[in-house]
Amino acid sequence: MPLITATNGEWLTTVPALIAEEEPNDWEWTKHLFGQIWEFTVCAVKLVVEWFALVIPSLGVWVSQLAVGLFQFIRTHPTVFHAIAWSIFFGPIIVLVPCLLLLELLILSLLYLSFAAHGALPGSIEARFDSLKEYFMDFRESLFASVESKTAIFNKWTVDHPIFFMARLAAGVVGSLLLLEIYTGW
Repeated sequence: MPLITATNGEWLTTVPALIAEEEPNDWEWTKHLFGQIWEFTVCAVKLVVEWFALVIPSLGVWVSQLAVGLFQFIRTHPTVFHAIAWSIFFGPIIVLVPCLLLLELLILSLLYLSFAAHGALPGSIEARFDSLKEYFMDFRESLFASVESKTAIFNKWTVDHPIFFMARLAAGVVGSLLLLEIYTGW
């Protein structure tokens, strides 16, 4: 259709009509856009559903083989997984047990090394032991304070986030079952 078809000024009324026919209004354009997005979404969902239908049977076999292999590995190495599970359950406070034990062993070793002088050191054994314990008291207190602050953060995270709380409880149950397995055998 030519742009100017009439004479005597009729073209002034036909030009806006032609423009209105060629350009859709905003509502039509928005409806068309959302229609195209909807068609794309439906097509994508169909493809994902078809892919899952192909993958899920092999995924189930893979997960079951993984679970059996993991169970066998845990059965052959229960002490490592027991320590890991209880470390997750108890949190950073579990670090204090070996650290304080090593500190006490160090104090006792230094006390026994003081016997190398065969009694030449002045004072009683109790006084030497107390002086060694006092010497390491600052280290013990700073270790306990730092671990206590980390434990408070760990406990706050597990209270604030239920998934962490469930993981912590599961680790406690697994650690207890592994302790039972270590004690009684399977």
